[in-house]
Amino acid sequence: MKTFVRTILLLLGFMATAQGTLRGGSATMEVLGSELVITQRLQLEVPDSIQTVRLKLLEFDGSRVHDILVQGQEASFKKDDAPKGMTTIEVGTETFTPEGGIAMTYRVAVDAPLFYVPFFFTEVAAADSNNDFFETTLHLPEGQEYTLHFPKVDLEESDLVGERSVHFEVPTLISLLRLELHENKASTFDFASTMDGVVLLVFLAMGLLIWRNRKRLAYG
Repeated sequence: MKTFVRTILLLLGFMATAQGTLRGGSATMEVLGSELVITQRLQLEVPDSIQTVRLKLLEFDGSRVHDILVQGQEASFKKDDAPKGMTTIEVGTETFTPEGGIAMTYRVAVDAPLFYVPFFFTEVAAADSNNDFFETTLHLPEGQEYTLHFPKVDLEESDLVGERSVHFEVPTLISLLRLELHENKASTFDFASTMDGVVLLVFLAMGLLIWRNRKRLAYG
Protein backbone atom coordinates (compact mmCIF):
# COMPACT_ATOMS: atom_id res chain seq x y z
CA MET A 1 0.00 0.00 0.00
CA LYS A 2 2.79 2.41 0.88
CA THR A 3 4.49 1.61 -2.41
CA PHE A 4 1.27 2.32 -4.30
CA VAL A 5 0.79 5.70 -2.57
CA ARG A 6 4.42 6.61 -3.22
CA THR A 7 4.02 5.72 -6.88
CA ILE A 8 0.89 7.89 -7.21
CA LEU A 9 2.67 10.83 -5.59
CA LEU A 10 5.62 10.42 -7.92
CA LEU A 11 3.30 10.30 -10.93
CA LEU A 12 1.48 13.44 -9.79
CA GLY A 13 4.78 15.20 -9.29
CA PHE A 14 5.94 14.13 -12.72
CA MET A 15 2.71 15.35 -14.34
CA ALA A 16 3.00 18.74 -12.63
CA THR A 17 6.60 19.05 -13.82
CA ALA A 18 5.66 17.96 -17.33
CA GLN A 19 3.05 20.70 -17.54
CA GLY A 20 5.56 23.34 -16.56
CA THR A 21 5.55 26.01 -13.88
CA LEU A 22 4.43 29.60 -13.57
CA ARG A 23 7.27 31.75 -12.24
CA GLY A 24 5.35 34.98 -11.77
CA GLY A 25 3.62 37.78 -13.57
CA SER A 26 2.60 41.42 -13.70
CA ALA A 27 -0.08 43.68 -15.12
CA THR A 28 -0.19 47.34 -16.08
CA MET A 29 -3.55 49.08 -16.43
CA GLU A 30 -4.25 52.51 -17.82
CA VAL A 31 -7.64 54.19 -17.45
CA LEU A 32 -8.70 56.03 -20.62
CA GLY A 33 -12.22 57.34 -20.18
CA SER A 34 -14.61 54.37 -20.14
CA GLU A 35 -11.90 51.92 -21.20
CA LEU A 36 -8.87 50.31 -19.62
CA VAL A 37 -5.81 49.31 -21.62
CA ILE A 38 -4.14 46.32 -19.97
CA THR A 39 -0.78 44.70 -20.57
CA GLN A 40 -0.32 41.45 -18.67
CA ARG A 41 2.92 39.49 -18.57
CA LEU A 42 3.46 35.92 -17.40
CA GLN A 43 6.72 34.09 -16.81
CA LEU A 44 6.31 30.42 -17.73
CA GLU A 45 8.75 27.54 -17.69
CA VAL A 46 7.58 24.62 -19.84
CA PRO A 47 9.37 21.51 -21.13
CA ASP A 48 10.15 21.03 -24.82
CA SER A 49 7.38 18.42 -25.07
CA ILE A 50 4.72 21.13 -24.63
CA GLN A 51 4.03 23.16 -27.77
CA THR A 52 0.98 25.17 -26.72
CA VAL A 53 -0.33 26.73 -23.51
CA ARG A 54 -3.93 27.70 -22.92
CA LEU A 55 -4.78 30.95 -21.18
CA LYS A 56 -8.26 31.73 -19.90
CA LEU A 57 -10.13 34.94 -19.19
CA LEU A 58 -13.42 35.29 -17.28
CA GLU A 59 -16.18 37.43 -18.78
CA PHE A 60 -18.33 39.69 -16.59
CA ASP A 61 -21.52 41.69 -17.10
CA GLY A 62 -20.77 45.38 -17.37
CA SER A 63 -17.36 44.96 -18.99
CA ARG A 64 -16.36 43.84 -22.48
CA VAL A 65 -12.91 42.59 -23.46
CA HIS A 66 -11.73 43.28 -27.01
CA ASP A 67 -8.62 43.78 -29.16
CA ILE A 68 -6.65 40.93 -27.56
CA LEU A 69 -3.05 40.72 -28.74
CA VAL A 70 -0.46 38.12 -27.75
CA GLN A 71 3.16 39.13 -28.24
CA GLY A 72 1.83 41.92 -30.49
CA GLN A 73 -0.11 39.50 -32.73
CA GLU A 74 -3.82 38.70 -32.96
CA ALA A 75 -4.79 36.05 -30.43
CA SER A 76 -5.72 32.50 -31.46
CA PHE A 77 -9.06 31.73 -29.82
CA LYS A 78 -10.06 28.25 -28.71
CA LYS A 79 -13.87 28.19 -28.80
CA ASP A 80 -14.77 24.55 -29.33
CA ASP A 81 -14.64 23.58 -25.65
CA ALA A 82 -14.65 26.98 -23.94
CA PRO A 83 -17.42 27.22 -21.32
CA LYS A 84 -19.87 30.08 -21.41
CA GLY A 85 -18.58 33.19 -19.73
CA MET A 86 -14.95 32.43 -20.45
CA THR A 87 -12.53 33.33 -23.24
CA THR A 88 -9.79 30.80 -24.02
CA ILE A 89 -6.75 31.50 -26.18
CA GLU A 90 -4.03 29.11 -27.28
CA VAL A 91 -0.44 30.32 -27.34
CA GLY A 92 2.41 28.51 -29.05
CA THR A 93 5.50 28.16 -26.91
CA GLU A 94 7.63 29.21 -29.88
CA THR A 95 6.37 32.77 -29.31
CA PHE A 96 7.78 32.88 -25.77
CA THR A 97 10.83 35.00 -25.09
CA PRO A 98 14.08 33.14 -24.32
CA GLU A 99 13.29 33.67 -20.62
CA GLY A 100 9.82 32.13 -21.01
CA GLY A 101 7.96 35.42 -21.03
CA ILE A 102 4.64 36.09 -22.73
CA ALA A 103 2.69 39.34 -22.97
CA MET A 104 -1.01 39.91 -23.60
CA THR A 105 -2.43 43.34 -24.42
CA TYR A 106 -6.18 43.95 -24.43
CA ARG A 107 -8.86 46.54 -23.76
CA VAL A 108 -11.75 46.40 -21.31
CA ALA A 109 -14.75 48.64 -22.00
CA VAL A 110 -16.91 49.35 -18.94
CA ASP A 111 -20.38 50.86 -18.66
CA ALA A 112 -20.56 51.62 -14.91
CA PRO A 113 -18.30 53.18 -12.25
CA LEU A 114 -18.08 49.82 -10.40
CA PHE A 115 -16.76 46.95 -12.54
CA TYR A 116 -14.60 43.84 -12.77
CA VAL A 117 -11.26 43.77 -14.56
CA PRO A 118 -10.38 40.24 -15.76
CA PHE A 119 -6.85 38.86 -16.00
CA PHE A 120 -5.60 35.87 -17.96
CA PHE A 121 -4.86 32.79 -15.89
CA THR A 122 -3.52 29.33 -16.61
CA GLU A 123 -3.72 25.83 -15.18
CA VAL A 124 0.09 25.67 -15.02
CA ALA A 125 1.11 25.31 -11.39
CA ALA A 126 2.78 28.24 -9.62
CA ALA A 127 6.43 27.81 -8.65
CA ASP A 128 6.06 29.62 -5.31
CA SER A 129 3.82 31.99 -3.36
CA ASN A 130 6.05 34.96 -2.61
CA ASN A 131 4.31 38.23 -1.78
CA ASP A 132 5.48 39.79 -5.06
CA PHE A 133 4.47 36.83 -7.24
CA PHE A 134 2.01 39.01 -9.20
CA GLU A 135 2.52 42.78 -9.37
CA THR A 136 -0.08 45.23 -10.65
CA THR A 137 0.22 48.92 -11.47
CA LEU A 138 -2.81 51.11 -12.17
CA HIS A 139 -2.41 54.44 -13.96
CA LEU A 140 -5.23 56.92 -13.35
CA PRO A 141 -5.82 60.49 -14.53
CA GLU A 142 -4.51 63.10 -12.13
CA GLY A 143 -6.88 63.58 -9.19
CA GLN A 144 -9.03 60.55 -10.02
CA GLU A 145 -10.52 59.00 -6.89
CA TYR A 146 -10.99 55.22 -6.75
CA THR A 147 -11.73 52.25 -4.50
CA LEU A 148 -10.13 48.84 -4.98
CA HIS A 149 -12.73 46.41 -3.61
CA PHE A 150 -10.76 43.27 -4.50
CA PRO A 151 -8.14 42.20 -3.72
CA LYS A 152 -7.82 43.74 -0.27
CA VAL A 153 -4.11 44.54 -0.16
CA ASP A 154 -1.76 47.35 0.78
CA LEU A 155 -1.50 50.00 -1.92
CA GLU A 156 1.44 52.21 -2.86
CA GLU A 157 0.29 55.50 -4.36
CA SER A 158 2.33 58.14 -6.13
CA ASP A 159 1.23 61.32 -7.89
CA LEU A 160 3.13 62.09 -11.06
CA VAL A 161 2.75 64.92 -13.55
CA GLY A 162 -0.67 64.46 -15.12
CA GLU A 163 -1.42 61.06 -13.59
CA ARG A 164 -1.86 59.04 -10.43
CA SER A 165 -0.10 55.68 -10.05
CA VAL A 166 -1.23 52.83 -7.78
CA HIS A 167 0.89 49.70 -7.21
CA PHE A 168 0.20 46.50 -5.29
CA GLU A 169 1.48 42.94 -5.00
CA VAL A 170 -0.24 39.61 -4.31
CA PRO A 171 1.24 36.14 -3.65
CA THR A 172 -0.76 34.42 -6.42
CA LEU A 173 -1.99 34.93 -9.96
CA ILE A 174 -5.41 36.58 -9.59
CA SER A 175 -8.06 36.18 -12.28
CA LEU A 176 -9.83 39.48 -11.58
CA LEU A 177 -9.98 42.67 -9.59
CA ARG A 178 -12.98 44.79 -8.66
CA LEU A 179 -12.49 48.51 -9.13
CA GLU A 180 -14.67 51.55 -8.60
CA LEU A 181 -13.93 54.95 -10.10
CA HIS A 182 -15.50 57.90 -8.31
CA GLU A 183 -16.62 61.18 -9.81
CA ASN A 184 -13.86 63.71 -9.51
CA LYS A 185 -15.54 66.20 -7.16
CA ALA A 186 -12.40 68.26 -6.77
CA SER A 187 -12.23 68.94 -10.49
CA THR A 188 -15.94 69.85 -10.59
CA PHE A 189 -15.44 72.31 -7.73
CA ASP A 190 -12.45 73.88 -9.43
CA PHE A 191 -14.39 74.30 -12.68
CA ALA A 192 -17.34 75.86 -10.87
CA SER A 193 -15.04 78.21 -8.97
CA THR A 194 -13.36 79.24 -12.21
CA MET A 195 -16.71 79.97 -13.87
CA ASP A 196 -17.81 82.01 -10.84
CA GLY A 197 -14.62 84.02 -11.13
CA VAL A 198 -15.20 84.66 -14.82
CA VAL A 199 -18.78 85.81 -14.20
CA LEU A 200 -17.60 88.12 -11.40
CA LEU A 201 -15.00 89.71 -13.67
CA VAL A 202 -17.63 90.27 -16.36
CA PHE A 203 -19.93 92.03 -13.92
CA LEU A 204 -17.05 94.16 -12.60
CA ALA A 205 -16.12 95.17 -16.15
CA MET A 206 -19.74 96.09 -16.91
CA GLY A 207 -19.98 98.10 -13.69
CA LEU A 208 -16.79 99.97 -14.55
CA LEU A 209 -18.09 100.86 -18.02
CA ILE A 210 -21.41 102.10 -16.61
CA TRP A 211 -19.59 104.22 -14.00
CA ARG A 212 -17.34 105.78 -16.66
CA ASN A 213 -20.32 106.60 -18.91
CA ARG A 214 -22.18 108.25 -16.01
CA LYS A 215 -19.09 110.24 -15.10
CA ARG A 216 -18.76 111.53 -18.66
CA LEU A 217 -22.42 112.55 -18.76
CA ALA A 218 -22.14 114.32 -15.39
CA TYR A 219 -19.09 116.37 -16.29
CA GLY A 220 -19.66 116.71 -19.98
